[in-house]
Amino acid sequence: MVSNPNCEFRNKFFKYLSLYKNVDSGGKHLNNIGKIINPYETKKWCSEYKFMICFENSSTKNYLTEKLIQAYTFQTIPIYWGDPNVEKIINPECFINCHNYNNIFEVIDEIVKIDRDNSIYRKMTKQPLFKDINFIKKYNMDYYVNKLNRFLKN
Repeated sequence: MVSNPNCEFRNKFFKYLSLYKNVDSGGKHLNNIGKIINPYETKKWCSEYKFMICFENSSTKNYLTEKLIQAYTFQTIPIYWGDPNVEKIINPECFINCHNYNNIFEVIDEIVKIDRDNSIYRKMTKQPLFKDINFIKKYNMDYYVNKLNRFLKN
């Protein structure tokens, strides 16, 4: 569900992964399904797939958007590229981190392996999202409000 055409790595990955298997794209860019999936259909549409390409527009340390988290909540396996530090927060057992491979073809080999072995797929989808299971409790809205208040008092 890509709208921004400017990420060359994502465009290249889409092209090469499509050589293995048809990759449906419901965004404005690379759309190949004949319609753009609207926000109200996103969860239903995405949850029909085993995998979801979750590439940020660039690879920037400590910049993690909703893409990976959203894919996880749709019970798909996120294929992620973006924040090279993502595994400091996100459990590496629940997604494919492109930063852990030498090239696109190694990532695709991993996808093929998981796609062909439902036991690996099921195991990955049962993993917790965060490395620290208390992450949400620790870093809730109160945490950020208190942090902001401390900052404003200084």
